[in-house]
Amino acid sequence: MPFTAGVTGLRNFSWPPHGTRLAYTVQTGSLRDIRIATMGEKPVPQLFLNGAASGYGPKFSADGRWPAYIFDESGGTEVYLRQYP
Repeated sequence: MPFTAGVTGLRNFSWPPHGTRLAYTVQTGSLRDIRIATMGEKPVPQLFLNGAASGYGPKFSADGRWPAYIFDESGGTEVYLRQYP
């Protein structure tokens, strides 16, 4: 994935078993967002999670439908699970 203005890092890559998507963390300064790119001739990234708090460390479930991720909205770190798409 190419870097865009302000992005300081890409990390925490996760492929589901079928391999058609890639979840990853985008860091911009001290904030982290999660994006999921659908693979193809030209990958199309979609924002999965962003906000004032940081989300990071996405990991797909065994069936590829439930990304788990870490979110620090409450001031601590908590693990969440969300169906996708």
